[in-house]
Amino acid sequence: MTSKTIVGWLVLITLWSAVFVSAAEPLVVLLKLDDVSGAHARYRQVVEFALAEGIKINFGVFGSSLEKENPEYFRWMNELKKTSHFEFWNHGYGGFGQPRETQGSGYEFQREKITRTQELSRQRLGEPFRAFGPHASAMDDDTFKVFTERPEIRLIFGPIPAGRLPGVFAATHRVPFEFGNLKPDLNRFKEQFERLSPGRDYIVIQGHPNAWREEADFESFKGMVRFLKDKGVRFMTISEFLDHQAKSGAAKTPPSP
Repeated sequence: MTSKTIVGWLVLITLWSAVFVSAAEPLVVLLKLDDVSGAHARYRQVVEFALAEGIKINFGVFGSSLEKENPEYFRWMNELKKTSHFEFWNHGYGGFGQPRETQGSGYEFQREKITRTQELSRQRLGEPFRAFGPHASAMDDDTFKVFTERPEIRLIFGPIPAGRLPGVFAATHRVPFEFGNLKPDLNRFKEQFERLSPGRDYIVIQGHPNAWREEADFESFKGMVRFLKDKGVRFMTISEFLDHQAKSGAAKTPPSP
């Protein structure tokens, strides 16, 4: 066996070792909390808890909430960004009372709303959002047509039709935490987690803090986070997850010796 062959096999063994190590990596959790329209009390409570627990959260923002000058709100968002524990994403423009914004509303309408929200993110946060998830709506062909013009969007919370938006990650592996009327249910979440998470490398957990009217709802959220921490999961922001996926994809395709 020549030295060149030996080196080739050593490289291959190293690469395959990386594959097996990555296979043993902890489950990634994208914690997706929707409907941000201001620095409201429940969201501040969530942030305080997240920082104390050392977890990461992705907040969905209504573009319309970024239109009017609101220094306290924008300062709050930018301070959270600086911690690297929080990321904001495009949750549609209109917000409450504006369902089906990306379903049957037409290409021009959707292009206007998505583009405006991206522009407002750049204006208020210094950069456009990297992810999108619809509010009270499905997505249709016009939605995906618009996103072919928005290369900064790298992740969508929802399915992407085959052949559309190559290179954009479709985050679809959800484990429900809220049930009827957006009511958190910790016991049902635990059951769903044990049923749906095995074999996954990531999961998405959605919540609506604005709908948690009772303290028991927030306690369920805290219990969910601590349950997941006991399971050894890894909470990530969207950008961190995208970088992680890119590296994992490279590690899983070693070259031939």
